[in-house]
Amino acid sequence: MKMILPVMLTLFGSAAAWKAEWELSRVTSFYGTNGSGYLDADYANFYGVIGVDWGNARAVWQKGNPQTFKGEEALVTQANMFKSTNPNVRVLIYRNTELALGWMVTQRNVMADPKYSNYFLKYPTPLTEPPNCVERSTAHDGIYCETEGGGGGSQYFWDYRNEEVQDFFVNNISMGPTAGMLDVADGLFMDDDQGLPEEHPHVQPRLNLTQSEMNALHVGAVAAYNKTLDRLQSLGKITWQELMRQQISLPKNTSSPEDCSAIMRSFCSKQHSPGIYWIQADVQQSTLVENIAMFLVGRGPNAILAFNSWGNQQIRPPKDPILQTVNGVPTSDCSEFEPQSFRRSWSRGEAVFHCSNFTGELHF
Repeated sequence: MKMILPVMLTLFGSAAAWKAEWELSRVTSFYGTNGSGYLDADYANFYGVIGVDWGNARAVWQKGNPQTFKGEEALVTQANMFKSTNPNVRVLIYRNTELALGWMVTQRNVMADPKYSNYFLKYPTPLTEPPNCVERSTAHDGIYCETEGGGGGSQYFWDYRNEEVQDFFVNNISMGPTAGMLDVADGLFMDDDQGLPEEHPHVQPRLNLTQSEMNALHVGAVAAYNKTLDRLQSLGKITWQELMRQQISLPKNTSSPEDCSAIMRSFCSKQHSPGIYWIQADVQQSTLVENIAMFLVGRGPNAILAFNSWGNQQIRPPKDPILQTVNGVPTSDCSEFEPQSFRRSWSRGEAVFHCSNFTGELHF
């Protein structure tokens, strides 16, 4: 059973680089990947927070021998492309909490070094060469290895029961010079932040791990994640996972006027909350005005308008000048000025949304 941790509430304004932002262009977000090449750098002119997946630009870096794959370098290149286009865009790049990934050179070097063999989960009965593992030509010391991911290289599993492994991961992987310490990275997407058995339920039976051992691995992975988060926040950075802790889905054009109004009233009730709220929008171009209107009517100081996230990162959000709307700061609260119609005044104009016919107005 997957254990659920208490919600960790991190204030969007808790660090200098993540101070409260009211302008729409600073808080629109998407998480992207383009397997055929790099994402267009121009996205940085339309979105304020961009996450970059490990699979981005695979056609560029996933060539030849897996021992020379450059997935790590490609993430740095993409972040630089966005920052060169718009220095104010905030870019978060991928790292995995649970796995060591053979297509990233820093991790590949650790995986290949026998002195770190005890940092990884092993088979209960040592094998000299587990099948399909490519990181070494010498013995693997029984390290459990998979090639089931899409990166084309091997995957090992960090043994976080050892606190030394937690600290090594933080100091060398998540907060290494191409990750959390990278100047052009404003944070990290920390995949599988709860550790085993996230996405890998087969590991427990394959390695004959007891539930007590699984619990210890989970606790250790969460500790490594929290240590990473602490370090990031000390630098004014954050993880994508913290941004998504509290989620609200905006009404859709299929919502009834009654349901739409109930959602908007609940949304507006949080307009003064200092916490981060991840506001999930509809990606369709046809409802872009409506989603922006709803967001500007009800948002709080630390809200993010998200156009997609992990799981649908292949979806290309629109590049539309309306995303560059200059709205200023709110000068009134959200109000239901007539039944099923909501509005809010801003220093540069007004946003209005009507649940009765699912229409939005942007007067800026």
